[in-house]
Amino acid sequence: MASKKPKTKASNFFCSIQCGKCKEHAEFDDFRKTAVNGDLPKDHYQCPNCHHAFAIERKGEAQVFDNGFIIPPDNVIVEQPSSL
Repeated sequence: MASKKPKTKASNFFCSIQCGKCKEHAEFDDFRKTAVNGDLPKDHYQCPNCHHAFAIERKGEAQVFDNGFIIPPDNVIVEQPSSL
């Protein structure tokens, strides 16, 4: 009888995020949840390993040209003072 390999969570390279603090790789959806409260607010994330919390905020205004072309504002990562 062949031995069975343990089931591991399939990682999707295109939907994974790496924590800037502990360097843990995890699925995008895992960064959107907390162990206690469930889903986080929009643009808020928390590492499932070390619980480091951060948010993505827009910096500046969008540039709108006469021809209708729009350049969105830059995004910045803002660390949260505690885990969410």
